[in-house]
Amino acid sequence: MIDRRSKIRGTSISDFIKDPEVKKKFKEWFDKPRFNSSKLSMIHTLITDKAPLLGTAFDYLLRFKLQYSDSKAKAMAWAAEKTLLDPRVRSIIKYFNPGASEKLIESWLKEGKALLKIAKKNHSKFLKDGEITGDLLRSCLHLAKLDVLHRRGIIVRFDDIDAGDIEDLRSLIRKIRMKQFQTEDVCLLSPTFSNATKISGIDGEADLVMDDTLIDIKTYTSPKFRREMFDQLMGYYLLSKIGGIDGAPEDHEIHKVGIYFSRHEYLHVIDLKDVFNQSELNSILDWVIHKGKEISGLKAS
Repeated sequence: MIDRRSKIRGTSISDFIKDPEVKKKFKEWFDKPRFNSSKLSMIHTLITDKAPLLGTAFDYLLRFKLQYSDSKAKAMAWAAEKTLLDPRVRSIIKYFNPGASEKLIESWLKEGKALLKIAKKNHSKFLKDGEITGDLLRSCLHLAKLDVLHRRGIIVRFDDIDAGDIEDLRSLIRKIRMKQFQTEDVCLLSPTFSNATKISGIDGEADLVMDDTLIDIKTYTSPKFRREMFDQLMGYYLLSKIGGIDGAPEDHEIHKVGIYFSRHEYLHVIDLKDVFNQSELNSILDWVIHKGKEISGLKAS
């Protein structure tokens, strides 16, 4: 059955891995490694209870810091601006927010575009001086709110950011050990998989690619490595094998995947050779492409 949302937004990798048949196949194909989180201690306790918002804001802030500190870093377009500047944005908002009036939509879009402009200004300033200001942190939180439109099609308030949110974000970035994010050749920020999307109908945007490792960032209270987190990483990996990664060198390959638990300052890395029988990769890719087309409604070429 084709999800109606895919006709407007495309099928995201997170939606794809929720499909019952896909979940079953991923469990058959990929052995999730054991992960002992008992030795990890929480370093950052939040003041506020806005963990999802803070997590997305931290994703932006960490990528900005990597862009500042690593001359090799390549930044893709922000997810926060993709849907906001999409010509279909009003249709998207109406579909996912059926009670929203035209007046509310116009007002929200006007404010969103103004905040995006301010965020770009604060981002440019940071890339010059490397100073993490309150204005930059506030912009990251606004980008996280705009990000909700891209991920879920929902519009949310911009005016409920307070000093606690800003202090939580500052705390997360203040003592981060940037050494664990050093790269030799490749550093991709918000990497996308446009060729794979054209082939399979599955859309994806990861957090980071560092050399041969694809990384997702999680700002969770518990550092548990759940099955759906592992499946999402494997989904990104499969997209990279189907059509490459935007901005990566032509001969680039992903050999490892990882999760960075930001509140515990711990990067957990998995070698893909320990996860599945790589001689089965071609048949796995064929199945994923076929299933992606089925779910997204993409016509077979």
